[in-house]
Amino acid sequence: MDEEVQLKALYEKLYTGMLEKDGEAILSCMTEDAAMIHMTGMVQTPESFVSSVLDGTLNYYKVITDRFDVELSGDRAKIIGYSRVTAAVYGGGRHEWRLRMDMVAVRIGESWKIKEASTSTY
Repeated sequence: MDEEVQLKALYEKLYTGMLEKDGEAILSCMTEDAAMIHMTGMVQTPESFVSSVLDGTLNYYKVITDRFDVELSGDRAKIIGYSRVTAAVYGGGRHEWRLRMDMVAVRIGESWKIKEASTSTY
């Protein structure tokens, strides 16, 4: 499978796991030492992030990806996804945000895993 296709599938699998509150799917996308960095600057481990999704602190309802860019460099990739995300987080109301997710992915064997993901608005 083409690497860009694999990386887009990884991005989509992460968001699908978030939408479906599927902790195993989310964790399968990340390295054990991955960092999830929120717009506020808060950094979460994969386990902490999954816990926040499963306990309702972070609720995701809809994701529409507008653009997806990839830069490959050997066994590392920089992924930038631009998506409109409908979510309710930290007790706030449901809103749509235009989110840019910058990811660093690493190739492990034949697959790719997220090493770091940071989110900002666009």
